[in-house]
Amino acid sequence: MAKMTVETPDLEVKIFIVSMILQELLDETEGQSKFKNKTRYHINGLQKELDKLLSVEIRDDILSLFITEAMGHLEGFFDSNLLRALGAD
Repeated sequence: MAKMTVETPDLEVKIFIVSMILQELLDETEGQSKFKNKTRYHINGLQKELDKLLSVEIRDDILSLFITEAMGHLEGFFDSNLLRALGAD
């Protein structure tokens, strides 16, 4: 299996990372709801299937760095644009 470098992420790796970000966001939400439980179930299924399909090996330190950076960018984008997009500006 090939090693992934920061310079060569594949689409499947991006999808895997987005599913990890969704998992993190769900962990931050309070309480239990049908939506949260169903979403977590589907994300877990997606991650298990992606684990089987990934053509590159992702080292934990690189994955952690990707998730941390992506979360920071996503939160910054939301903070600066979400209210405007919802028409609350």
